Amino acid sequence: DCSGSMVSNDPGRIGMSMVKAFIDTVHIENIRIGFTAYSDRVASVCGPVSIEDAGSREELKNHLDQVRYSGDTDMGLGVKTALEALPETEGRERILVVISDGETDLPGGTGRTEDQSREDLMQCVETCSREQIPVYGIAFGQYEGDQDSLWEIASRTGGEACQVTKPEDLIEILDGIFDDNFSYKIQQLSAGTYG
Repeated sequence: DCSGSMVSNDPGRIGMSMVKAFIDTVHIENIRIGFTAYSDRVASVCGPVSIEDAGSREELKNHLDQVRYSGDTDMGLGVKTALEALPETEGRERILVVISDGETDLPGGTGRTEDQSREDLMQCVETCSREQIPVYGIAFGQYEGDQDSLWEIASRTGGEACQVTKPEDLIEILDGIFDDNFSYKIQQLSAGTYG
């Protein structure tokens, strides 16, 4: 979620730094990480890329650095776009993590309604449930609105949902999600890289 409300929930972009730190520290052969940045439109999509070497990790982090917080929130569009960017590859496990500071909020002007967003979200939940793709919902910061959507998509797909009130706690949650789903190791960062 890169909607405008993230400016107040993550003014120092610490949450984004924690995602980048996670990319730097989680190491497993043949793992791929991608992201979809959404507000009331899709701001950026980076399909899953290997993070096996430093160059790939830097490229992915550079894409994240280009994301700016603005606009309203269309969770259905964001999750649908992320799912479309997550290819089915034989022998690969897939998971989705939704980090959002608020429920869908579309006051108008985008050509989409909140009902359309909800319909997209529920279709994605059905697909993820059928294809055994757990969705993890992270209610980020001072979450605005009803958290039911995050808890519903998590419970219906075999994932989990939680609240992260401090951006610096995000890396711990991401580590926990990967620990539950994959065998990996943590690479020690040099002191001071992420203060």
